[in-house]
Amino acid sequence: MATEPELTAKQVALLRYLGSVEGADLYNYGEAIDGRRLEARGLVVCVKAVNPPKNGAERQPYYGCAITDAGRDFISTANRIAMPA
Repeated sequence: MATEPELTAKQVALLRYLGSVEGADLYNYGEAIDGRRLEARGLVVCVKAVNPPKNGAERQPYYGCAITDAGRDFISTANRIAMPA
């Protein structure tokens, strides 16, 4: 039975960022891939972009992303582990 791989540093950084805001539109391809991987683990939810540009000439986000309660629990656990006693 295969185990899930650990989160990468970039995925943890994205998760921490999403924990500090109400949600965010993802414009970067790498972050969009990481967001989908976090969604597969149930740590975030991917939704329609919140603030897409009004015209098609501007850069468009891949999608919007918001952290879930499981994601917040993961961050709080990771913070406790990373901090020395």
